[in-house]
Amino acid sequence: MGIRVAIVGAGYAGMAAAVTLAERKIPVTVFESGPVPGGRARRVVSQGNDLDNGQHILVGAYRELFRLMQIVGVPDDAVLRVPLELRYADKFSFRALWLPFPFGLL
Repeated sequence: MGIRVAIVGAGYAGMAAAVTLAERKIPVTVFESGPVPGGRARRVVSQGNDLDNGQHILVGAYRELFRLMQIVGVPDDAVLRVPLELRYADKFSFRALWLPFPFGLL
């Protein structure tokens, strides 16, 4: 019998490992103890509102995440891409321009 791999955790790291192994035709089984996949980046409900908890993950692994999404067939328009915008309670705000990196931060 050939190699079979068990991956514990269906967050970005676990799913990236599963996709990489599956590309190499290695059978993979992913185990997740939480109610939904996604790890720290899953959707959460707070005060009756659905929140995307994955933005902090996307910032650090943007290119790699989109590469993996492309491999598994997620359409390009499945993710809303908007310029980086930060707003603070004291009326300070920052918004990147629609220019290629790094010019959008000007």
